[in-house]
Parts: sequence; C-alpha cells; structure tokens
Amino acid sequence: MLAFLIAGSAGLSAQSLTVTGTVTDIKPNEIFVDIGTKHAGYVPLSELSEDPNAKTEELVHKGDEIELLVVRVNDVEGTVMLSKKRL
Repeated sequence: MLAFLIAGSAGLSAQSLTVTGTVTDIKPNEIFVDIGTKHAGYVPLSELSEDPNAKTEELVHKGDEIELLVVRVNDVEGTVMLSKKRL
C-alpha cells in the first residue's frame, strides 16, 4: 500500500501515513530507514528528537525497527522524509 501511495497512483497522498521501518545507517544529523519502497527513507535529527543536543547514535541503532510518520515524498530525488517526533 505504501509503495502505491508513494508512486502517486490515483492522486492519493502518502503524507500523514504512519510506517514502520528499519534503521540502515546513522549519520550525525540524520538516519536512513528502509521502509520497503524504492524511495530512500530518511529522518533528520530535528525530526527524531525534541532535544537539540541529542545524538543520533544514542537515539537509535542499526537494525532498530521504528514507527515513523511520512512528512514529504520527493519523487525527483527518490526520497521520503520521515518523522518520529510528530507521531
């Protein structure tokens, strides 16, 4: 269903959709998450925690499954911006 919505079929929107993904990579300012689509899912640090001093590697670990909210789909870049904070 998520892939269908992200593909933009039938004019539907994936924004505000809750998904479960697996953390695949952790950078200082963002994490990358496999959400089971061709699009690369990422969560900026500002969407991961309310704490401005938080460190991504202390919040999540590779392989963690986390629930996220789809914030924006960018078909041109093939990315999906996600948020844990907005849940």
